[in-house]
Amino acid sequence: ACYNIASRRASARFAPIQITWVMMLVGAVAFNLIALGQCAAAGSLTLYFEPLPLVWPAVAYLGILSSVTAFFLNNFALSKLPAAQSAVFSNLVTVIAVTAGVLFRNEPFYWYHAAGAAAILVGVWGTNWFAHSGRQENARAERNLPA
Repeated sequence: ACYNIASRRASARFAPIQITWVMMLVGAVAFNLIALGQCAAAGSLTLYFEPLPLVWPAVAYLGILSSVTAFFLNNFALSKLPAAQSAVFSNLVTVIAVTAGVLFRNEPFYWYHAAGAAAILVGVWGTNWFAHSGRQENARAERNLPA
């Protein structure tokens, strides 16, 4: 909630790509400092570099697709929609994860997965539908008020 509100406020002044860049920079610096601190506490800074050859594909995937792309799209949505309305789209992560598991990992798909996905989709649709309807009613009411 705090992130959505802060990002929404920042979007009034900065482009979504700028907000995303600062987020990724702060995260990279903070987490690398934590990792370096843990290695220093363990007595060897070489521990920091040891796993890098093994984890580069995962780092690239998680860093580029899961973090940069996802947060850019989220920041873009926050620049166009109210924070509460935009936040509801984060619920789609579950539907996407279940779908990806079934399609790419051949995981089983049960009736309760379908029921949960349907509930999420109806919730996302309903939140956006009624928010849109409410804005239209407010606009109509404002036009009928005396000046």
